[in-house]
Amino acid sequence: MRKLNYLLGLSALIVLLFAGGCKDDDPGTTPQEDQLKKMAATWKVASGANAVTFDGDNSVKDDFSDMVLIMTEAKTYTTTGSDADRSEVWPVSGHFDFVGSSISDIVRDGRVNTSVEFNSDGSEMTMSFTLTEDNTGGRLDGFLGPWVFVFTK
Repeated sequence: MRKLNYLLGLSALIVLLFAGGCKDDDPGTTPQEDQLKKMAATWKVASGANAVTFDGDNSVKDDFSDMVLIMTEAKTYTTTGSDADRSEVWPVSGHFDFVGSSISDIVRDGRVNTSVEFNSDGSEMTMSFTLTEDNTGGRLDGFLGPWVFVFTK
């Protein structure tokens, strides 16, 4: 009986060692896929005084106060509700992709590098970018420089 208990215990230990050593075939999601899931949502410009700034000035906020940004997991976006004269700052639609393996840097429409940050619970997203003559074709006199947008779900 003692020998049987010993063999059963040893068999159970061997099974546990083999089962515990097996790797999961599903690698899970990548950090970029996780970030994309957080980004894919309908975002509204936040209501705070500094929700939109241009070169540190928040007087442009009214031009974007009704703006809605819809981002998708297909890496596309659409915007509504912003001043039509500001469509070069945020075009009506476009696409984006991550820069290299970064999860906090995207490039919009192949030309505007944009930094993306989330608050701790993911309900607020801050996007920062700088418009230059190089990434706009120089069509934005008076709007070239650093922009910051704070969005909420």
